[in-house]
Amino acid sequence: MTKTLEQVAAAIGAEVVGDPQRLVEAVRPLESAGARDIAFISEESRKAPDLSKVEAAALIVGRKFDDPALPDSVDLLRVDAPKLAWALALEFLHPDPAPPFSGQSDAAFICDSAEVADDAIIGPGVFVGERAMIEAGVVLYPGTYVGSDVRIGQHTDIRANVTLYDHTVIGAHCLIHAGCVLGSDGFGFAVGPRGAHKVPHRGRCIIEDHCELGANCAIDRGALDDTIIKTGTKFDNLVHVAHNCHIGPHALFAGQVGLAGSATVGMGVQLGGQVGIGGHITVGDGTRVGGKSGVPRDAAPGSRLLGMPAMDQRVAARAFAIVAKLPELRAQLVAMEERLARLEGGQE
Repeated sequence: MTKTLEQVAAAIGAEVVGDPQRLVEAVRPLESAGARDIAFISEESRKAPDLSKVEAAALIVGRKFDDPALPDSVDLLRVDAPKLAWALALEFLHPDPAPPFSGQSDAAFICDSAEVADDAIIGPGVFVGERAMIEAGVVLYPGTYVGSDVRIGQHTDIRANVTLYDHTVIGAHCLIHAGCVLGSDGFGFAVGPRGAHKVPHRGRCIIEDHCELGANCAIDRGALDDTIIKTGTKFDNLVHVAHNCHIGPHALFAGQVGLAGSATVGMGVQLGGQVGIGGHITVGDGTRVGGKSGVPRDAAPGSRLLGMPAMDQRVAARAFAIVAKLPELRAQLVAMEERLARLEGGQE
């Protein structure tokens, strides 16, 4: 797709420094971008890139960017938030491809009582259950199972082989990646003299508007109350949310995060990869938790946590520094104990 820098700038909210009529076709990595490509300089990079050999047509940069090593042939797109502008440029120059099928496939099975919008796209091998409601612009990719009384909001994409158990609700403009299972029973059992007796689950799994779930996420339905993923929340692959949890809005979970039952995770919380959240606890708004941490108790809003068990990240950093020195400290302690024994025995 060929566009001028002026058109790109309008799409991403940038100021052009250079030739606004210069033609570009793609967004590429800084190292491989050529004469018709746009590249991006991350303000999060730990190592400043060598810009003297850049061959890109233009760079997306922050308002204060200034590097004399950059060749004069490279134009600039100055923005307030370079990473966001980079994402918008990708959307503009590399739009999502249309599904490889259209209409409502004859190889799909749609129950008579289901309500399906005329412009919904339903691929081969899809099952739509009784009284399900599929709203305008929804795309159901092949192999998707939509249970009874499921509701899917406008312009939501459900990718291949997703399972939506009965009564699951998905809002508008969501993206559910392949292999997700939404609304399955939670891990609830009452232990008695004859072993574990299953607790029936009658709540729902609700995904609000503008959410994205990565591949193979599993979100359980509630036992009595609903499990709710609130507006704008984004999950990486392989996230598990147990029954009765409430998450978001606008939370971000990296891969393999796991929440135990009835946990509450507030607005804008960010959880690193493999973080575990204990049951029946509350993680306050704006909290950030580093990867592989375990959170066993409530966290105040705005906390910065790290470790197992999770603690204030500044305390954790000091503790980790001590752990690295444990072999040396142990050797010193052994030497001190041996000398003390000699002193007590009158050998010194």
